[in-house]
Amino acid sequence: SASVPEEEEKDAGREMRFDVIVANLPYIADGEELAPEVMKDPHTALFGGPEGWEIIERFLARARDYLNENGFRPSAIAKSMITGHTSIVGLVVGDVRNPFYAEVVYTLQQLLGQKGYMLMAFNSDYDLEKEHMFINQSIQYKFAGLLLISSYGEQLLSQLNEARHAGIAVVLINRNISGYDGSFVSLDNFQAGYIATKHLLDLGHRRITTILGPVDSSASMLRWQGFRQAMLNLGLVPDDLEHLYKGNLTISSGRQIAEKFFSGNPFACTGIVIGNDLMALGFMDYCSAHQIKIPNDLSIVSIDNISVSGLNRIGLTSIDQNISEICSKAAECILSDIVHPEHPVVRRELVEPRLVVRSST
Repeated sequence: SASVPEEEEKDAGREMRFDVIVANLPYIADGEELAPEVMKDPHTALFGGPEGWEIIERFLARARDYLNENGFRPSAIAKSMITGHTSIVGLVVGDVRNPFYAEVVYTLQQLLGQKGYMLMAFNSDYDLEKEHMFINQSIQYKFAGLLLISSYGEQLLSQLNEARHAGIAVVLINRNISGYDGSFVSLDNFQAGYIATKHLLDLGHRRITTILGPVDSSASMLRWQGFRQAMLNLGLVPDDLEHLYKGNLTISSGRQIAEKFFSGNPFACTGIVIGNDLMALGFMDYCSAHQIKIPNDLSIVSIDNISVSGLNRIGLTSIDQNISEICSKAAECILSDIVHPEHPVVRRELVEPRLVVRSST
């Protein structure tokens, strides 16, 4: 093919198309000394150019011009048999309908896609058995990596260690698990709870309570600890953990908690810190339906800062989690461990929260 002019090659490529092209091309550098018996082969069958790979490089650059659109496509499964893993990174989230999780999925898909990896998201519905199943599937199908945002802790530890032992890079997002010695990237959830509570204290509120997410979640517990510390710093006695309302991070649970909250002695509190924006939106919706004025009757601050919280009719004061930075750091962690499995670097990154003040306080 070296003697065929370039334009003629292109013209031929337009007329001749193939499903598969098989080639045994020369790869030895010109002038390299070879055994006498090897030199019996034709010169063009042995030598591929000054470096040896020039003909192969030219062939690969032109092969697409000769292939049918529906012809040969590389098999990711076959490739995984050689490399030991696919180019898939799994992501386990509790509820993909939550805008916070949806933005995490979108951002990570963009970041990993730029590096040639496909993100496969699993929705666990905060179900421990489903999370066990998804982690098992990541091992079974030889995923390159696994990212996990779980409300569970030590119940998953042995399985995560099994995945890491199988050569799968594992990074936790916005969570940590006692006994887990791998990488995680998280909002500084203690500071998030502290800043949210201090904002209400700075506004003059002293009767403040909080609504938590799942108590198995390290994020929920750290936010409660931050709330508690801010109260203690001013000599105030925070509610005991067992007396606090706990929700499942959904709008409906926010409404249900609001109904219970206002059936008791609601105006014993003038301020409330709610564990995530969706629960806060459900709580505020109940208030709107029952003529409870925010912030006149009750000030509300939440954590997440999802986009809908900034709408004028909502105006929810919230702690921004800086999703872009969390996802960027998580992608860096997992790609580093995938590319350099022999030298994994354990990273434990905390991202600073940011208060966004709106009309709910």
